Amino acid sequence: MGYNAASDQAESRKGALLPKVEVEGAGTFDVEEGERLVFAIEEDASVDILHRVGV
Repeated sequence: MGYNAASDQAESRKGALLPKVEVEGAGTFDVEEGERLVFAIEEDASVDILHRVGV
């Protein structure tokens, strides 16, 4: 599965803008400002991208 970082943003309940991540085959998801892309894809979109750190 691929992913595309969307340039548009959604407005949160607090009035702050939230970045969006578009995951091919899974949809578009609002993520918290500063959240790492790998976590946004795996946790928010529930897509396992088989990311390994320190290998």
